[in-house]
Amino acid sequence: IEYKRGPDNNATDALSRLSEQLNTLSVLETDLWERISNEQASDDGLKLIRASITQNPGSIPHYTMRGNILQRKNRARP
Repeated sequence: IEYKRGPDNNATDALSRLSEQLNTLSVLETDLWERISNEQASDDGLKLIRASITQNPGSIPHYTMRGNILQRKNRARP
């Protein structure tokens, strides 16, 4: 094993700093997805699309269900 100072060993230096950066990330837990799902379920227009996609995936172009969330072109439709 040969010792190299952090600045001289870029790969190790980068990895040693990774945990510092990860510690600065925060996780925000929210009920946003549940609220979107509930709003979609109560919207008359989206009810029809959701029912159609659930019964026959691919029946409406660009629309998919991801769990309980209706998506158009892979984006949630609030």
